[in-house]
Amino acid sequence: MNEIDLLMACCRTDGPTDSLEGLASKENQSSLIELARFHKVEPLLIRCAKKLALLSDLPNAARNLGLTADLISIVQTFRSQGIDVLPHKGPLLALAAYRDLSLRSFIDLDLLVRTQDVSSALVVLETLGYRRAERLAWVDPQTLVRWTGETALHSPDGTSVDLHWRLTPPHYPVQLDASLLWPFQTVIRLAGTDLPTLAPEALLLVLAVHGAKHCWEAIGWLADVAWLAADFSDSQWRASVELAQRSRCERPLYLAASLAHRVMGTALPQFVQRSIQADSRIPRLESHVLDRWYRRAPKSPDSRELLRFASLLARNPWETLKHIEGLVFWPTEAEWSRGESAGPLQRARRALRLLGKHVSGR
Repeated sequence: MNEIDLLMACCRTDGPTDSLEGLASKENQSSLIELARFHKVEPLLIRCAKKLALLSDLPNAARNLGLTADLISIVQTFRSQGIDVLPHKGPLLALAAYRDLSLRSFIDLDLLVRTQDVSSALVVLETLGYRRAERLAWVDPQTLVRWTGETALHSPDGTSVDLHWRLTPPHYPVQLDASLLWPFQTVIRLAGTDLPTLAPEALLLVLAVHGAKHCWEAIGWLADVAWLAADFSDSQWRASVELAQRSRCERPLYLAASLAHRVMGTALPQFVQRSIQADSRIPRLESHVLDRWYRRAPKSPDSRELLRFASLLARNPWETLKHIEGLVFWPTEAEWSRGESAGPLQRARRALRLLGKHVSGR
């Protein structure tokens, strides 16, 4: 069993399908640990190899518990200020999918707010000690809302918060309308506190879109899907599909379902399997993901790979052209950090830089 197969086996909800005997004697344990870290599945490797001497090199639940305490404090403060917030992923996904905080690796907290609340949310987070990077602090909330869908803040002790009001850039071929998610809420009780979060049907779609946007860089993201959907009823699958149809992002959902079924044995209803079979792009997308896991070095996708994958996700050529136009003309955080504007001259410079990136493959 090679390292990728081993990690995939450890991610299965029904446990590894092959024996892990002999792993402790492997000389490449350090490379396996590094690979598990990249794919965000260290806790699941622990689950399958508790008796191995790898345990001291893998993270424990202490960090997760600390982030959980930070999340509770943030949500309570938002409530006191009358700001709606939907935390998702992080510790809430760990409980929703794995029923165990220690079985999921996460290093930050994700919060979804309404567009009109971005300015107030930033003020609240700043009162709690969270700050945007100094190079971006000058960007006002109105500019943020216009040009992007999220911003990162950090506390002095190293806690990171990703504040979202959109889930994909406006020009991206796949659009998941965040306003459609607010009715899909549930409550998870954590450390004696009721925290709002996305219902599993909506969370599944968010995970599918996020994974597709990043070419399914990490196996752990697929494990999240497999564990979350392990006990899905047909009605829950139908709710996810209907929500995807309303946002016109069925393809990422079917890709996630197909990968989870093929790699981790996730059971799918017949109507989902038929929809997967009816989409001729799914095999190409799936092949791309498996190829990057098995045959490429563990690193984030470059700009050319992201564009190719996005074009396969697109429903038609016009969506791809719109995405390319956005890549050329929309300013990035890196440009904001240099104090650059979004004027015509800057757009022309940006187009030349982007062309250079795609030629060089960075």
